[in-house]
Amino acid sequence: MNDPINISIQIVDESGSFTVTARPRSEKRWYCALEGTEHAREGSQTIIAGQFYEQFLNNLPPNTIVNKPPRLFRAFIDRQFIDTRMIFEPEKVAPTIWDKAFPFQREDIELAVRLNGRCFLSGEMGVGKTMESLGVVSYFRTEGSRHLFIVPSYLRGNWWREIDHWTGEDSQIIFKTKDELSEKPFLIISYDLAVRKFQELNKIKWETIVCDESHYLKSRTAKRVKTLSKMISKAPHTMLLSGTPALSKPCELYTQLHMLFPVHFKQFTQFALRYCDLKKTHWGWDSNGATNCDEMGTIMKKCMVRRLKKDVLGDLPKKIRKEVFIDLLKKEKKELEKQFQELEQLNAILRKVQVANKRTRDMAFQRQSLIAEMFRATARAKIRAVYDYVAGVVQDNPDQKIIIFGFHMITLDNIQQLAEQLKESFMRIDGSTPQQDRQSLVDAFQNPDGPRLAILSIGACNSGLTLTACHYTIFAELTWTPSLLLQCEDRTHRIGQDEVCHYDYLIAQDTLDERVMKKIQNKHSLLDHIIDSKANTDGFNIEETEEVACEEEEEEEAEKRQRVG
Repeated sequence: MNDPINISIQIVDESGSFTVTARPRSEKRWYCALEGTEHAREGSQTIIAGQFYEQFLNNLPPNTIVNKPPRLFRAFIDRQFIDTRMIFEPEKVAPTIWDKAFPFQREDIELAVRLNGRCFLSGEMGVGKTMESLGVVSYFRTEGSRHLFIVPSYLRGNWWREIDHWTGEDSQIIFKTKDELSEKPFLIISYDLAVRKFQELNKIKWETIVCDESHYLKSRTAKRVKTLSKMISKAPHTMLLSGTPALSKPCELYTQLHMLFPVHFKQFTQFALRYCDLKKTHWGWDSNGATNCDEMGTIMKKCMVRRLKKDVLGDLPKKIRKEVFIDLLKKEKKELEKQFQELEQLNAILRKVQVANKRTRDMAFQRQSLIAEMFRATARAKIRAVYDYVAGVVQDNPDQKIIIFGFHMITLDNIQQLAEQLKESFMRIDGSTPQQDRQSLVDAFQNPDGPRLAILSIGACNSGLTLTACHYTIFAELTWTPSLLLQCEDRTHRIGQDEVCHYDYLIAQDTLDERVMKKIQNKHSLLDHIIDSKANTDGFNIEETEEVACEEEEEEEAEKRQRVG
């Protein structure tokens, strides 16, 4: 038997333990390499203690083909990032932070300091990442040191308030390109303005750079990534804040890892081959897959301070999600029926493509545009059913504040019309709401005597807002990105909430919505595997279902979202 032996190796924990999987599973010729090692069988895999890595490789038969982690990635996993020898000095943390921090937050601050302030701060929404990051900044702060906060534009005011609250320091917010940089120790700027003012920013020696919602840096081709990457990399201390550093796939982690550890994560191709199932297709190179997820999770654990609400906020109430099935009338589905026919015709042609050319690329673009239009058409088709359901909930719960999330302007507009018709007080925040007005709207809603309804855009309101005065939320629409929906949920499910939080997801029965929800669950399960090394830590587990009757028909798959609201 001279056929080659194919085995795959994944490093699965921080001690270097690794799994070995053979193809086919019945292959046993490599068993000789197990001699003298500490190992155990787990299903189709064999797990071996990390200290036997080189010994195992050296003892494999000569005709063995080994798929193993590249040298730099293995070196990253083997490296001792946490400096256990350093003496952590709590008095270096601003007392206003340290004295008020929960015990788990103190642990997080200390761990981030031992990681030299170079890490992901990836606690779930509501566990206090902002305060923790300011604690780390204060630890490394020295006389005359400068600290840069790059944040989404709508969070600039929130960061100013948080810095003022936790440190008592005044900070500068950059609002326009022509604003001059002051000498204040803390500078807050949006991602887009940081690109425009890069030459000025790059001349300053920043002691610490904090990037909030760091998934804004996930795209290798984005101008902000190409421009800001080197500046972020060279800061002595860099913290990337995001409860969801990857929104839907492992390739979104590469640019962030590169900024934190440019020596180890030099080339995207090597990373994509190992962790993103990089392959050549008729349409070009595809890196949207996922491979060696256990090993990717091990890499993340080496450089991530991660807290799950369910583990540390014992008194925080649970979430209850409910799928509410609503049917569409036949007349509401006419537009979609024609689009589905067109989509099926395009799919039938594209499935047969062997080699991509201009004609088929144009057809692929046409399909993508059609799906985007179908997404909007679905919103239009659901208006009546959404209207009826929301009206019922609002009238049946007269003493409760209620949040309604929508994606498209047409949905938000119709919900606002409903609130006006019912003579209910409401506030609304969407992409057109001026940044300076948003916090006052939130404050009003948080007031017991303030508006009863909040009409919110999924795109504009998935972070930076605390809405714990409410514990009943309705999602009139879905998106393809599970992290955005979870972040929207966490506007209410966070520190300060003392009620069970209910989330109703309105799903048009026998349509695209059901498939979108399934895809959301699959994506979130994959990200849980990588970020938390387990499935469904708080994924879209639906605990209840309810049907709201009308009629039926079918939708198909929809793709890239087009934000109108």
